[in-house]
Amino acid sequence: MNIVIDRFPATLRKTVLAGHCLLIVAFGALVAVFGWQVAELNSQSFSPALDLNLRWLYLSSVAGGVLMVVYGLIALADVFGGREPWAQLSGDSG
Repeated sequence: MNIVIDRFPATLRKTVLAGHCLLIVAFGALVAVFGWQVAELNSQSFSPALDLNLRWLYLSSVAGGVLMVVYGLIALADVFGGREPWAQLSGDSG
């Protein structure tokens, strides 16, 4: 995919990469929101074998979603700062 994107003009390349980052942010937010709903739904469930409320297990999806949002926002800042986060993958040196 980078072969195609690298051939785009700089403005279009920045737009495509920004859209990519925004999709990552949106997906992470979606995972976090639905993960929270599942955690709340299962907050009364208890695992006797683990001796643990199952809400803690489902909250891991919330943490993962939040981390995806943070990653996407950092990558978006890199794109707008001129430091395209995936430029090194295509063989460019800077």
